[in-house]
Amino acid sequence: MTVELNGIAHIQLTVNDPARCVPFWEKLCHFLGMQTLIRGEDVVYCIGGRTGVLVRGAPQGTSGGSFDQNRAGLHHLCFRARSRADVDAIHHFLVEQLEARIVHPPEDGSQFAPGYYSVLFEDPDGIRVEVNHVPGKGHFGPGGRLGPGGAGPADRYGSKGLKGGGTILSRRPRMVESTLNYLADLAEKPYFYLYEPPPGTPWRNTKGDRRSVAIHDARELVPVPSLDEEGFLLASHETAVENLYDPNAVRDLYYREVEELVRKLTGATRVVAFDHNVRSASKAQRRENGAQPPVRFPHNDYTERSGPQRVRDLFPADEAEGLLRNRFAVINVWKPIRGRVEESPLAVCDARTIRPQDLVTTDLRYRDRVGEVYSLRFNSAHRWFYYSRMRADEVMLLKCFDSDPGRARFTAHTAFDDPTSPPDPPPRESIEVRTLVFFAAVS
Repeated sequence: MTVELNGIAHIQLTVNDPARCVPFWEKLCHFLGMQTLIRGEDVVYCIGGRTGVLVRGAPQGTSGGSFDQNRAGLHHLCFRARSRADVDAIHHFLVEQLEARIVHPPEDGSQFAPGYYSVLFEDPDGIRVEVNHVPGKGHFGPGGRLGPGGAGPADRYGSKGLKGGGTILSRRPRMVESTLNYLADLAEKPYFYLYEPPPGTPWRNTKGDRRSVAIHDARELVPVPSLDEEGFLLASHETAVENLYDPNAVRDLYYREVEELVRKLTGATRVVAFDHNVRSASKAQRRENGAQPPVRFPHNDYTERSGPQRVRDLFPADEAEGLLRNRFAVINVWKPIRGRVEESPLAVCDARTIRPQDLVTTDLRYRDRVGEVYSLRFNSAHRWFYYSRMRADEVMLLKCFDSDPGRARFTAHTAFDDPTSPPDPPPRESIEVRTLVFFAAVS
């Protein structure tokens, strides 16, 4: 007979310096979503997240001596975060609010478990505390020692990971480094002209903030990304349309395919494809087939204002207001037109790592109207992904707006240079269709 545990009920720490440790731990626990149950002069007990943390001062006459990981007793304790973005946010809080001593900032530790990511710090008594995130099932899932085809239990453990009983667990998701052209701070609202501007007016007033970032291959993520969490997903789709540069065929046939695909993947009650672009740098240079070049700055297609406005633009007033009473989203369906994408692949930013202050409202000035998108300011917390060598029978869905604040809302994206591409790769050819996605009322 065996019994399966349901986590750790509580942890109790005895500290030498309660005057510093008690407020430190209470602030940290509150940031982790816990609540204070007991608070005294030299004790605090916080509960939440299916556990509890009690910190108390050492009884008189027993305090003394600093914490030592190598002495018998506690080595360190580790909280489990729900995402890498949460680990990054906790690190920021530790540095900015608690002024904690950081043993190591957020870093990859895939030598310990697949996708392992953690920050390690000390409390005022020197007790070591870790916060980590391990995606999926960890060692019980794909790539783990105890998962399908795994190497089995290790017989040695150290700073270089798990050893013995098989091979060292060192597999990491494929990653490339590239430079993205973020938006530099401006004193005025950014704008772009999409037609020749009046004499003396520049095409745009923006300046770039070039940053080198890591872009991870999302094909290797476990669990796979979703529209409601990360804000994007990959799906299979083979179109019956022979020429995706034919705008009539795209509107008459491909739009219907896309609507059905989005409806199937989201559970929406209604999907309306309303706009599309075809992109190819070489064709755009030759002005062929209405193609535009890939966009090379991080942006999101809609804003808090322009998302609902698109519904009002496309439907009669009464119908639009009725649709806006319930949840709706704008989803972009992006697909290679031919071959594998080797040049200017599309990078997407995990929506959970984008803070509201990172999004900068930007005007798109047309001849007959002014549209609005978000440009993206740099934030070191951003996590970028792409799907390597996307094929013509694959599509990427990315969320550009969602009226539900409890889900991914804005997924910034941009073309980038892949340093692992072969020399002189064929120019990327792609089509993107924007859809309005409407959901049933929640009772």
